Amino acid sequence: SYECGDMSPKSDLNTDSERELVPCFYCNNERYMQKLAIKSQDTVRRGRPPKTDAKCRNRQGTGLGKLWEFIRDLLLNPNYNPAYIRWERQEEGVFKFVQSKKIAKLWGDRNQNTKMTYEKLSRAMRYHYKRQVLLPVLGRRLVYKFGPNATGWKPK
Repeated sequence: SYECGDMSPKSDLNTDSERELVPCFYCNNERYMQKLAIKSQDTVRRGRPPKTDAKCRNRQGTGLGKLWEFIRDLLLNPNYNPAYIRWERQEEGVFKFVQSKKIAKLWGDRNQNTKMTYEKLSRAMRYHYKRQVLLPVLGRRLVYKFGPNATGWKPK
């Protein structure tokens, strides 16, 4: 058994660089505790470093709104309708993307995501299918419709 402050070889080599202090179970070995403190300061965290800037892309509480609201607002804005997006059948809520890349860029700019593409935007739109806010129009490319849970798009 080792006593307080004894050294135990870490491997078969008995050099000083290969030795490590053994903790004493009966008293507080100060040298061992100091070594633990130094080890904990020297450890490097693995993985992605935490974000420290204010431009964190956490969308909760940002107040930017949902994707379907963004699309609805584009349809109601004469600057973007019919140049970028247009109604197919407004009474039914059916619309079509005319310039899908530009709409994806607008959505990316709004969310501070410069790498946004239409493929990523359409994937985000598919998440709204389950809640029936947006629905695809089967058999037609770039054509979607507002579902029963979407509000504010109906003509007055």
